[in-house]
Amino acid sequence: MHFKSLKYKFCCNGYHSSAKKSATSFFDSSYQYLKQNQGLVNLDTAIPQHNILAAAPHPVVVANVNYSNVERALQSKDAEQTRLESDDLHQYYDKDGEVYYSGETEVVASKMDSFRCTNSTSAHDKRRRSNSFSYLPNEKSALINEKLSTRYYSTKAQNTNNSSSKNLRATAITPPISPPAEGMHVTDNVTKDQTESAAVPTAFLEKLKDLRLDDSIPAWEADLEPCLNKEAFLKTQSRLIQDCIDAKNYNQVNAIYQSLKRNEIVPPLSLFEQVLTSICKRDLDQDNIDNQMFELLNCYQDIIQNKLKPTVEIYHLVVGSLLSGSIRAFELHNANGLDFFKIAVDLFFASNLNKNKSFDAEFLDNFLLAVNFYPGHVKYNYIKNFIDSNVKYTKSEVYYISLLSYAKMLNEQEAVKDLYQDFRSELLKNMQLVEHQYEVYSVVVSAFAETGSLALATKLLDKLLLDLQTKDGHNKNVSLMLSNFLISVGKLNSEKAYKLVLEFSKLKWVPEFSYEFYLVMIANSLNTNWPLVKKIHNLIFPMKVSFNTTKNSNKIKNYLLYPSGLESMPSTILTYALRQKDDEVIMKLVEESNVKNFIFQRGLYPYLFNYFKSIGCPEHYLLRFVNIHGSLMLKDNKSSIFELLNALVENYQSQPILKRVTEMPFFKGACEAFALENSATVNYAGFIVCFQTLWKTPQLIQDYSYNLELHGITVSRLLDLDTYYLEIQNEMLIDFKKQMADRFQKLCVNYKRMHLDANKVSPVSIQAMKMIDLSDDVVSYFQHPGDWDKSYPLSLGPLLRNSKRTGIRQFERLFEDGYQFDYDTFSQLIHLKYVTSDVITKTLELCPDKETLRYISNCICVNCPKNLLEEQVVHHPLFHKMLKQLTDKSLSKLVRNSEDIQSFVNAVGFPENFKSIACQAEFKSAINLMFHSLFRAKEYKTVIQFNAVAPCLDVSLLLKSYIRLGDYEAYLIQYNKYRESISSATLAVIHSEYLINQKKYEDAMQLLKSSGEPIEYQTYDKYSFALFLSTFSGNPAKVDFIIEDTLQLANVLSAHHSFHDMIHCYENAVKGNEFSKDTKLNHGVKLEIAQQILNNIEDSMQFFDLNDSSVLAKYSSILENYMRFRGYLKNIVFSEKEMHQLLNVWQRINPVLVDNLFNNVVESVCLNNAVKIINFNDHGSIAVNKPILMSLLDAISNIYKTEGLAEHQSKVKSFQKIVESSLP
Repeated sequence: MHFKSLKYKFCCNGYHSSAKKSATSFFDSSYQYLKQNQGLVNLDTAIPQHNILAAAPHPVVVANVNYSNVERALQSKDAEQTRLESDDLHQYYDKDGEVYYSGETEVVASKMDSFRCTNSTSAHDKRRRSNSFSYLPNEKSALINEKLSTRYYSTKAQNTNNSSSKNLRATAITPPISPPAEGMHVTDNVTKDQTESAAVPTAFLEKLKDLRLDDSIPAWEADLEPCLNKEAFLKTQSRLIQDCIDAKNYNQVNAIYQSLKRNEIVPPLSLFEQVLTSICKRDLDQDNIDNQMFELLNCYQDIIQNKLKPTVEIYHLVVGSLLSGSIRAFELHNANGLDFFKIAVDLFFASNLNKNKSFDAEFLDNFLLAVNFYPGHVKYNYIKNFIDSNVKYTKSEVYYISLLSYAKMLNEQEAVKDLYQDFRSELLKNMQLVEHQYEVYSVVVSAFAETGSLALATKLLDKLLLDLQTKDGHNKNVSLMLSNFLISVGKLNSEKAYKLVLEFSKLKWVPEFSYEFYLVMIANSLNTNWPLVKKIHNLIFPMKVSFNTTKNSNKIKNYLLYPSGLESMPSTILTYALRQKDDEVIMKLVEESNVKNFIFQRGLYPYLFNYFKSIGCPEHYLLRFVNIHGSLMLKDNKSSIFELLNALVENYQSQPILKRVTEMPFFKGACEAFALENSATVNYAGFIVCFQTLWKTPQLIQDYSYNLELHGITVSRLLDLDTYYLEIQNEMLIDFKKQMADRFQKLCVNYKRMHLDANKVSPVSIQAMKMIDLSDDVVSYFQHPGDWDKSYPLSLGPLLRNSKRTGIRQFERLFEDGYQFDYDTFSQLIHLKYVTSDVITKTLELCPDKETLRYISNCICVNCPKNLLEEQVVHHPLFHKMLKQLTDKSLSKLVRNSEDIQSFVNAVGFPENFKSIACQAEFKSAINLMFHSLFRAKEYKTVIQFNAVAPCLDVSLLLKSYIRLGDYEAYLIQYNKYRESISSATLAVIHSEYLINQKKYEDAMQLLKSSGEPIEYQTYDKYSFALFLSTFSGNPAKVDFIIEDTLQLANVLSAHHSFHDMIHCYENAVKGNEFSKDTKLNHGVKLEIAQQILNNIEDSMQFFDLNDSSVLAKYSSILENYMRFRGYLKNIVFSEKEMHQLLNVWQRINPVLVDNLFNNVVESVCLNNAVKIINFNDHGSIAVNKPILMSLLDAISNIYKTEGLAEHQSKVKSFQKIVESSLP
């Protein structure tokens, strides 16, 4: 991994990439195909009807071609062609009175009777000028068919003369004949007219010749621009953005802008404003506020980086969107809302927006609500002055509610009093404010109470209540006033607030307080007065659970006047009750949840089931609780069902209980919610244990169909094609998948043996039976398809071409039923990347000829998924048949994706089958890749042996193999042999490795420095490693080159024997912009650096005498600095591989550290056998599970065995037995 950013190249030079393609190839494949089939009326079905022989038109593949330009060009030529043909048709109609037509060319001539009009010319002119003049219906259809069959462009050469002579058919079509008019005289001179018309069709055909068939005329204007025309591209993209804005298609605007950005084109500010507007309005990421704000800030950052000064409108748009985003994040409990608000405030001050006096009401309302959600970041006086300075903003009730709430949170007593006085004076002149005055008063009373003026608040409240008593229809205002006042009093003295609640509850004119009000009262008392919590809970126990989230249409009022965000309070009360071990409150909450139908937070269920187990909860009550909460979770959040089952199984392993759980209706829903693709995030252990319990208990006959349905649903989820190739890491889930298929198969067989009613089996179970290995007679028992001849091959090629998913589904169903298919079906499956062993076998067996075999063999390699190439292709029994047909490119792909290179070279017969000069020339790339793969696999001896049969063209690879084998004598011979044919820089890199192995570190560094132009990522890789090794001789680490990648940085960091120097070097290396942009990239880079430093420590031990105390002291210092450096990187968790490397280093440098690690493991496991993290050496830790722990203990045992410490080894073996038996 390198610090350099990736570089992208353009795939074309001109404006359209399609301009370089052949114009005719596109039209032949799509546009003209549709043109020719416009006359067809066809109903497209999933499976083509047997009586329709013609292929249905395929969909147009849009290949970057502007249809508007194509249509415009074609229509202009069509209009001219039609006009010319119409004139000629009228002339022929006037000449000889007959219409001749052929398959592709029409000759208009309409035969008249022996009557001839004396004034025919004038009559015909009138008829031509008449709008009522038209062709006959069959004549018009012939003309249309001729037009639709015309190819405007063709990739085939056409013989115009032959087509003219062969296709001309003189079929007469009688035109409409008007009766002779009065005064007209009929002549019988017809022979002469017919003779003249005989020579007409050839000349007329020349006129009708379509010039668009001429391949010498280019279809597109030549692209003479050597590179991308940025001005034209910007103009076009700007027009596209404007079209999207006009059509309100906001989702595509940012994508179009990104194309400008990729081509380094800086658009004007007006276009930036359009992009920002579209991001705010689009519905693409309305459910993902983080992504929307990220895209918005990225676009704004582009404006700044391009040194453009944002306009006031842009600032207004960005800041307003960030404020709105922070509010939405608060509503969604998104922790990033605070960051959005801080950025908005920073931009607000940095942009001098505060000097703008004309903000709209929506912006100011969002600003007021956001500062209440995230208080303390903006001073109260500034907010008030800013709002007051806006001329467009009127002081409504929202203004006073938000400012009073903010002053209350900041404990601004004087500000509250000033606002109250201002509010009273404004009431005299603002009638709208009078309508909502009690809403403001409720906040005033609350603010006075919380800012130290409780007496003033009480006095004001008495006055307001007396005023409200005299008015009708103010119950809502009374409740609002008292609720806010009592909540504020409760924050100061919860006991006093409770007494006031009881007193007010006795008054008949005081309405009942809301459910949320009591929850807030409980929240104020949770940490200080548990007995009071119980008293308040007794008040709400008979109440109906109600979380009214929209008490007011105005968002500010809804959040600042009424309690909100209390949905988790029942779970919070239960948590405190479990801590207090208060059985009364716990059972009340449990029963309340059963009756009122609400669930707790998923993390509470393990503790709740543990509590049930400790008190000996009756089985029927436990099952009732599980059934109710499981059904509620199925409606609310299906993934929570599995957490419920995990918690139940963790505390109850009783077979009768778990068997009863599988019979509950929600368990069927759990089977339907089971998704294999979520196995990395959802724990299915409890779900699996329930099925395992079901398998262990006796099955009743009346439950067989239900059990079949449960198994059928689960099997269909496990064997779903969408997740068929998913790599499952969980061993328990892998075993469950195998066991489920076996159990389902046995259930189906037993169901048939007992001759139970097949009609009771659900369709899902029948479909699942086709996914497993069941005999035909078992499947036919449940489904009676009839007797068909399955030996006749079916053709699903057209269906697969029209609909991939439907075609594959039909193929799988029919293939499992034993049907045969033709070559076209299997060939199309391969083109759709549906490559399995059976498909490959059938395709190769059905190949009609050698050329097709060569083509399809390479298609298999191209279309087979990379992760299946080795399994499906290389290890296929017929691979030898394919191998002879593969090209160099296909064989190279197989090499690149082979994990076991040794088995691959055996399968292809390398090098024996490639020793001829012709094969070496044909498969040059593949042979080179095989040598490189063998070298990467450290098969150096094999590289040298194979080179004797099929020469390796990469001489550097051969020389490095001699060095790494330690055959230095042979290396020097080859070195002298090839030194003239290799560049000096490459030769220096190779020879420096030899010098390093000879422990001539200074010579290696000098050679690399004097080699001329360095090779990127090679020269300084070796140089930096030699620098690290040279520091063991006391030489200071002098970095006289520019670090290119993480390997060089790790080498340089290893060379610094001072922790301070390491930190200084690291900070200098990573302070560039490229490193700090991507958080994920930073984390990956840090992991790689830490891993490479550990590799350096381990690899360098072969070069030094570890019996030397000074060398050991240096290694101890390096190890200590390394552990501290990982702490500095905040990467103290070691992987299993890194722990094995550390054990190897400790064994040779300081064996005591191995003992310390073993002691830490023993202490951690004995204290908690479910331990997940084990710390060691004060600076490191390792995430463990049973396999990792057993692997570490094996490594420690081997170390003690190597050192001859039999007693230590026996202790490790004994502890391994404990781990094996106790850990899950």
